[in-house]
Amino acid sequence: MGSDRTASPEPGGLPEQLTRCRDELAAAEAQKRRLEAERIHLAAIVEGSRDAIWSWTPDGTIVRWNAAAQRLFGYAADAMIGRSVFEFEPQE
Repeated sequence: MGSDRTASPEPGGLPEQLTRCRDELAAAEAQKRRLEAERIHLAAIVEGSRDAIWSWTPDGTIVRWNAAAQRLFGYAADAMIGRSVFEFEPQE
Protein backbone atom coordinates (compact mmCIF):
# COMPACT_ATOMS: atom_id res chain seq x y z
CA MET A 1 0.00 0.00 0.00
CA GLY A 2 1.07 3.58 -0.67
CA SER A 3 1.86 6.12 2.02
CA ASP A 4 -0.73 8.72 2.95
CA ARG A 5 1.19 12.02 3.37
CA THR A 6 -1.88 14.07 4.33
CA ALA A 7 -2.69 11.99 7.39
CA SER A 8 0.72 12.27 9.03
CA PRO A 9 3.01 15.02 7.72
CA GLU A 10 6.67 14.37 8.27
CA PRO A 11 8.43 16.50 10.90
CA GLY A 12 10.01 19.52 9.29
CA GLY A 13 7.88 19.08 6.20
CA LEU A 14 6.29 21.82 4.13
CA PRO A 15 3.24 22.44 6.38
CA GLU A 16 5.49 22.87 9.41
CA GLN A 17 7.84 25.15 7.47
CA LEU A 18 4.93 27.28 6.27
CA THR A 19 3.59 27.57 9.80
CA ARG A 20 7.03 28.59 11.07
CA CYS A 21 7.37 31.19 8.28
CA ARG A 22 3.92 32.59 9.05
CA ASP A 23 4.78 32.87 12.75
CA GLU A 24 8.13 34.53 12.02
CA LEU A 25 6.47 36.98 9.64
CA ALA A 26 3.82 37.86 12.24
CA ALA A 27 6.54 38.42 14.86
CA ALA A 28 8.54 40.61 12.47
CA GLU A 29 5.47 42.67 11.62
CA ALA A 30 4.67 43.14 15.32
CA GLN A 31 8.26 44.24 15.97
CA LYS A 32 8.06 46.67 13.06
CA ARG A 33 4.87 48.19 14.51
CA ARG A 34 6.52 48.54 17.95
CA LEU A 35 9.60 50.20 16.47
CA GLU A 36 7.50 52.61 14.39
CA ALA A 37 5.47 53.58 17.47
CA GLU A 38 8.70 54.18 19.39
CA ARG A 39 10.12 56.26 16.52
CA ILE A 40 6.98 58.41 16.43
CA HIS A 41 7.11 58.85 20.20
CA LEU A 42 10.78 59.90 20.18
CA ALA A 43 10.22 62.26 17.24
CA ALA A 44 7.40 63.93 19.18
CA ILE A 45 9.72 64.42 22.16
CA VAL A 46 12.38 66.02 19.96
CA GLU A 47 9.91 68.24 18.13
CA GLY A 48 8.17 69.32 21.34
CA SER A 49 11.35 70.12 23.22
CA ARG A 50 12.13 73.70 24.17
CA ASP A 51 15.80 72.83 23.72
CA ALA A 52 17.44 73.13 20.32
CA ILE A 53 18.02 69.60 19.06
CA TRP A 54 19.62 68.60 15.79
CA SER A 55 21.29 65.42 14.69
CA TRP A 56 23.55 64.37 11.87
CA THR A 57 24.92 61.29 10.19
CA PRO A 58 28.53 60.14 10.72
CA ASP A 59 29.55 62.09 7.61
CA GLY A 60 28.06 65.31 9.06
CA THR A 61 24.81 65.52 7.09
CA ILE A 62 22.06 67.13 9.18
CA VAL A 63 19.04 64.82 9.37
CA ARG A 64 16.90 66.40 12.11
CA TRP A 65 16.38 70.03 13.12
CA ASN A 66 13.65 70.91 15.60
CA ALA A 67 11.62 74.11 16.04
CA ALA A 68 13.76 75.25 18.99
CA ALA A 69 16.88 74.98 16.80
CA GLN A 70 15.08 77.09 14.23
CA ARG A 71 14.31 79.75 16.85
CA LEU A 72 17.88 79.70 18.24
CA PHE A 73 19.77 79.70 14.94
CA GLY A 74 17.22 81.34 12.64
CA TYR A 75 17.25 78.58 10.01
CA ALA A 76 14.15 76.53 9.15
CA ALA A 77 14.44 72.73 9.17
CA ASP A 78 13.93 72.48 5.41
CA ALA A 79 16.87 74.84 4.91
CA MET A 80 19.13 72.80 7.20
CA ILE A 81 18.29 69.14 6.60
CA GLY A 82 20.70 67.71 4.06
CA ARG A 83 23.41 70.30 4.70
CA SER A 84 26.70 69.55 6.40
CA VAL A 85 27.32 70.55 10.02
CA PHE A 86 30.85 71.43 8.89
CA GLU A 87 29.49 74.41 6.95
CA PHE A 88 28.90 76.07 10.31
CA GLU A 89 32.28 75.34 11.82
CA PRO A 90 33.98 78.59 12.86
CA GLN A 91 36.71 79.64 10.45
CA GLU A 92 40.09 80.42 12.00
